[in-house]
Amino acid sequence: MKTIVCLLSVLFLSACSQTNRTVSSADETVPATWEKSAATRLGADAKTEHMFNADKSYVIVMSRGNWRDRMPTGPFRFVVAHVESGEIILEDSVVNGSVKWRDQHRVELTSVPGIISGEEQGSRLGGYIFDCRDKSKTART
Repeated sequence: MKTIVCLLSVLFLSACSQTNRTVSSADETVPATWEKSAATRLGADAKTEHMFNADKSYVIVMSRGNWRDRMPTGPFRFVVAHVESGEIILEDSVVNGSVKWRDQHRVELTSVPGIISGEEQGSRLGGYIFDCRDKSKTART
């Protein structure tokens, strides 16, 4: 009888020790390189949303404040990062507008202008299109 009690005690203790083990760093989820780069630019404690392009080679990471429910079109900051390298290829902000993928490699920023004076016409009004491959901006048409 003592042998059975001893055997059960050993089994119980070994089972308890396995459920309370510490998790090694290999088991933990490590942020991707692009997440680290975006957190550096947008702030580690920023509330972010992300959108990948179709082949998941680039990602748009947007940072919005607590007012998002009241004003869904902005203001917000965003970065575009290369997923594999983590390189930030575009960083910008928009007060009243949106950012989205136009196609596989182009990001479209749309902004709604306020009062337009004559000298402002034609200068970044309406937003732009950014090509991730050659890192160029063109006026949105």
